[in-house]
Amino acid sequence: MLPDDDFNSAFIDTDEFAIEANPDWSTSNINGVFFKAGLTVQTEGGGIETTDPVFMIRDTDAAGADQNDVIVIPASGTGSTTYYIIKIMPDGLGMTYLTLSENAAL
Repeated sequence: MLPDDDFNSAFIDTDEFAIEANPDWSTSNINGVFFKAGLTVQTEGGGIETTDPVFMIRDTDAAGADQNDVIVIPASGTGSTTYYIIKIMPDGLGMTYLTLSENAAL
């Protein structure tokens, strides 16, 4: 299946689903969809509640991004949160998923 730019553009339209973020690997802001799903990680001592923040952007906007690069995501209401990229996952259809963390990778 080939990338569908019209379909992908609908997702990164700030009038629809997207927000504008400020990445350190680009000279301009980029649009994307921010997901912050909660999940439970099971350990020997029980479950640990955490989140799994992901920012979905166009492949072209991900060009130049690398692990541990910084992206500033606006928070609901006011303010923003600085995240570090821990994983970059292109979907093969023109979009890339950036898995994020509030802590820099070691």
